[in-house]
Amino acid sequence: MAILKPTKDFNGIKRLDVGDDSSLDIGSEVTVLGFPQYSPDETPYINTGKIIQSKILYDQKIWLLDIPIIHGNSGGPVLDKDQKVIGIASRGSAKHDQSTKLHGFIPISTLLKYFKEKS
Repeated sequence: MAILKPTKDFNGIKRLDVGDDSSLDIGSEVTVLGFPQYSPDETPYINTGKIIQSKILYDQKIWLLDIPIIHGNSGGPVLDKDQKVIGIASRGSAKHDQSTKLHGFIPISTLLKYFKEKS
């Protein structure tokens, strides 16, 4: 995971608001954004799905989804129904399919806690 510290070069780029992941549950609708397997001039990958399971991996909670998270989308934002960031994509498949059940994301509260501890 990379921590981005925006500079003045980022002025004019719309920032995403941080949401609250405390009310997420099975069935919550989310949108995954990113540029997996990026090539020049492509549009972003945008896919909407639902949370289907919570799981503990490496001592951390992740939410699993009913849509594919494509290899290379890791670190991309996961948005709630209000288009606020409630996590980042972290698990997926090298194929654009359901070849793994571990299509999931790390909740934003976990990330914020981690960054606070490291600051």
